[in-house]
Amino acid sequence: MRCGVLHGAAVLALLGGALGCGSAEGGPRDGISGGDGAGGGTQGPQARPSMRTIVYLPSYVGRLGSWAAQLQFAHVTHVNLSFAEVNAAGGVQYPDAGLGAFVAAAHEQGVKVCIAIGGASTIENGGVFATLLADANRPLLVDNLVEFVLDNQLDCLDVDLEGNGVNEYYEAFVTELSAKLEPQGKELTAAVAGWFGDRISDKALARFDFINVMAYDLYYERKKPMQWSSMEAATAEVDKWVARGVPRDRVVYGVPFYGVRWVVDAQGNGGDPEIMGYSALLRLDGAVTTQDQLDRQDTVIYLNSRATIQSKAKLAKTYGGIMAWELSQDATGEASLVRAIHEAVP
Repeated sequence: MRCGVLHGAAVLALLGGALGCGSAEGGPRDGISGGDGAGGGTQGPQARPSMRTIVYLPSYVGRLGSWAAQLQFAHVTHVNLSFAEVNAAGGVQYPDAGLGAFVAAAHEQGVKVCIAIGGASTIENGGVFATLLADANRPLLVDNLVEFVLDNQLDCLDVDLEGNGVNEYYEAFVTELSAKLEPQGKELTAAVAGWFGDRISDKALARFDFINVMAYDLYYERKKPMQWSSMEAATAEVDKWVARGVPRDRVVYGVPFYGVRWVVDAQGNGGDPEIMGYSALLRLDGAVTTQDQLDRQDTVIYLNSRATIQSKAKLAKTYGGIMAWELSQDATGEASLVRAIHEAVP
């Protein structure tokens, strides 16, 4: 899920303020350096993850300088910064002057940094990409994106065009991006979900080094309280892409670092769901380390507990690795889900 510009199903993309977007509730603490930062543990030499481990880091959850000091790079392989700002003329920038220093800090720890484009702002009408992907505009956009990756010494570009953002020009767009990034040793990846998967052609899928499957926000009816990222449903979502012919080791299993809270009426119906980061849920009830459902008076909360995240991590190693949305929602220190993943699959 992407708050602000969401990462997840269209049914949640329209919720606006109910999602708590822009909150730094789990974000970086200025002045923190090492020790108890996101990802848990302490700084210093540690074994690298044995599988691809990707965390998304939105631009609205704190400055990159603070994250560079606090993030436990030893627990991840990729940090996906979301999102690059792409204007109607095809210009590309990132809204944080600390980008270069963050990339350098990550590279010192052997971690790749990717820039993501798009998000849920593309779902309904494609946003600026509706016109930028067209034949007349696409070459300039591709050149600008490649130049941005190279100028900032980034390692990959993550295409997160969702819903109607995947239009008739999508295949040509990713084909041309791949042709220019691959010779430079840069990866091209995508965030994908089953609900718009039919829009992505097999030829387009073949151009990605790997895909990050958003195996969450699996709602059938938004106002009906339900588990939206169970082990069974999430695995079925991931397996859709293997069935499409994507090599299993290029299919990354996405997990949520947040839960969904509904206020439930006497008939068991809910209103619009509210997103709560794992760190907030942990402060609310320590049972979230082992339980995927919390019933509290007139509310019900569904989440992926620490135990479920670890079970998914073990399963993810049989695929192409694990991805999490998003880092600021994680707890710190020993309670961290990033640390839990690293402990489950060292």
